[in-house]
Amino acid sequence: MKNTLSYTAIAFSSLLALSAGSANAGGGGEPEADPGPNPNPTIFDVPGNLIQNGNFEFIDERVGELNGNQLNNVGWRGWDLYQTLPHWFTSFGRGIELQRSAAVYPQGEFGGGQYVELDSTKTDAAASNSWMTQHVNGLIPGQEYTLETLYHRNPNTTSTEDRGIAVYWGKHIPGKLACVLNAENTEEGWKDVACSVTAIAEDMHLTFAAFGNESSGSWGNNVGGLIDFVRLTPTETP
Repeated sequence: MKNTLSYTAIAFSSLLALSAGSANAGGGGEPEADPGPNPNPTIFDVPGNLIQNGNFEFIDERVGELNGNQLNNVGWRGWDLYQTLPHWFTSFGRGIELQRSAAVYPQGEFGGGQYVELDSTKTDAAASNSWMTQHVNGLIPGQEYTLETLYHRNPNTTSTEDRGIAVYWGKHIPGKLACVLNAENTEEGWKDVACSVTAIAEDMHLTFAAFGNESSGSWGNNVGGLIDFVRLTPTETP
C-alpha cells in the first residue's frame, strides 16, 4: 500500500503497532469502562480527505431500529441497526449495523470506538447483506484518488464466505467495482486496505456492499467484515 501523505503514514504505523499488540484485535486490551463519545470526531482526519464521518464517530439523537439505541448512546459493547448515519445512507438491504466495541475492541486512539458491519442483524429479514453509500462532493474530473479503509475480519466466524465487502465507485449506485476488502483474510487485527479510483464527475457515490453468507430469517448468520476510518484523498504523482 502506498500512503499518499506522510501524515497518514505516521498515524497508520502507530495504529497498526497498537493493533499488533492485542490478542483480540484493535488497540490493546479492553478498557475497563466506556471512555465515552469522541469529543472531537475529526481529530484524526486526513488532510485532503473528502469522506465525511469516515470513522463513524459522529453522533446525534437518531434511534436504532432493533435495540432502540440512540446514536449518541449506543453503549459499551453495544450495537444497533440504522437506516442512515451522519453522511451515510442504506442503498440496499436492511440497514447499517453500527457497533461500539461489540465484535472487536476499538482501534485505539486513532480510530475511536465505533465501526460498521454490513451483514446486518435483522431478525425478520430473509437476507442480511446491506449496502452503505456516501455521496462524495468536491471531486476533480479526471483526478485519480486513493481510497483507504481499515478492515477487520469478523472474529465470530471462521468461514471465508462470511466477510466479503465489495467497494463500488460511480456516478450512480452501485457504480463500478473498485476493489474487494480482504474477503479471504484470516489474520487478526485491523488491516489498512487501499485501492485507486478516478473521478468522472464533481460528485460521485462511494458504496460498500457486503456479500457472502446471510441470515436465514431468524438470527441466522449475520456476521460479516468490519470497516472503519474511510479516507479518499488525491493520489500524489511520483
